[in-house]
Amino acid sequence: MPNIRVLQWNIRKFGQPKSAIPGMLRAISHTIVGANADIAIILEPTGSTGVVALQALAADLRVIDGANHWALTYTSATGRERYGFLCRNLNLVRFTAVTNNVHVAAPPADIGTVNHPVRNLEEIDFTTWPANFGAPFPAPLPAPPRQPLLDLFAVPPRARMARLVRFGGQPAAQGGLAQGIGARLPCLALFHIHTPAGNHYYLPIVVCHFYATRSSHAHNGGATRQIAQMKFLHAVQKYAFRDLAAAGPPPVECGYLSIDGAAVPVRELIITGDWNVDFKQNLDGGRFLEQVNHNAFVTLTPTPQNGGSAAVPLLVGTAVAGPGALPAGGPPIVPFQVPAAPPTVTSVPNQALRSAVTRQGTILLQYNAANARAVAGMAPGNLAALRDCCYDLTFYGGTQVSGAAMLTPAAGGSPADAGLVVDVPASIVPGPAAPGGLAPGQVWVGQIQNYYANRIPPLYNADQAPALNQHPAVLTLTDRWIGANLISDHVPTVLQFTCP
Repeated sequence: MPNIRVLQWNIRKFGQPKSAIPGMLRAISHTIVGANADIAIILEPTGSTGVVALQALAADLRVIDGANHWALTYTSATGRERYGFLCRNLNLVRFTAVTNNVHVAAPPADIGTVNHPVRNLEEIDFTTWPANFGAPFPAPLPAPPRQPLLDLFAVPPRARMARLVRFGGQPAAQGGLAQGIGARLPCLALFHIHTPAGNHYYLPIVVCHFYATRSSHAHNGGATRQIAQMKFLHAVQKYAFRDLAAAGPPPVECGYLSIDGAAVPVRELIITGDWNVDFKQNLDGGRFLEQVNHNAFVTLTPTPQNGGSAAVPLLVGTAVAGPGALPAGGPPIVPFQVPAAPPTVTSVPNQALRSAVTRQGTILLQYNAANARAVAGMAPGNLAALRDCCYDLTFYGGTQVSGAAMLTPAAGGSPADAGLVVDVPASIVPGPAAPGGLAPGQVWVGQIQNYYANRIPPLYNADQAPALNQHPAVLTLTDRWIGANLISDHVPTVLQFTCP
């Protein structure tokens, strides 16, 4: 029964210039390998050179973890960024590629791009890449497929004619796509898992880097509006679809995807990414910020702040707890003969996914020696205090995924949490002699510190942490704080579940 570990990491401005900084790729690689990730989701590869950076990262991962494949795939650019994905072992987990459904008239050639994001999953077919299990795949691997960007399937009716309703069509202030840095489209990456016992599982992962805000503790209206729209994605509705036309309590049915020429029921779902809304400020009936954030998050999970990853409470008629039952009549014929038309609806039920990383910070505080909230009274070694708000969350549910391991034990009155926050500050080791004896999970940032400290002006306060480049040295809390921030202002999160 293999454990499947999904890591997601927002690596700030991850493009070719960053990947070329001496020591940068090795620090990232050691963190990913040390986390024992089977699937690594990378947020914030730049739209211009992010693919080059991802290729370099995959190559470096193969250097330090040569027994594995570390294949990669990615999306087209959205909002000056894209999303990247890495698979460690293609004998266990593989990507899928998408093609147009042959029954769709005049399909766009650039399906899944920002110009033609996928609204309706019945308009595309999925194929295991680089080949289906049981068939040999070529070496070297062919060019990777691109994972599709998504738009909304079902939408609420327009409140007024001037309002645009699509995720990609609304103005950024209303939760839509912006071609600048502020907002991006979500994407769908579908993974095919084949266990040694011969079982096959299909894991849809929806990823989004939501509308950005400059403050980690402010009301982020753009992101909350985007989050509230996530339940309108077709992937989310196929995971658990409520028949709104049925009389009485509506039954819940799951949908199907066309995968490798067969209709496969959607029994798993993960929604993850950089939410840019603090889950620590998420409480019904709480302060203004807590209530506003709750109104957005509750569309995907009823879990409140500090709620851990326990089974979510369900209120009759208010949420869909998936995966739903299989629709009567058996699987449909694929490719889907008549793709369902995107409906306009008056109500789409909320999801009832579990939530990982509900009480652990995942973004590093901005370094400022005068920042009393960050520095004053901080006990030596209090690495958890370096992490501030919960931005990098994972919502999950399904036959296998809902049984995720509780990687963070209960503490401080909070229940256990399936999300593991990788403690990058604690993993940093000092000195130029460190690389010769590094183990996966240990991170040396001496070369990175030297690079940023010698910029004019110095960047990321690297000049204030010379101990990162000294050996032997005892690193202070501030050194570790700065060292981790040299890689990214976010730290990775991990979710683990078991497939029999």
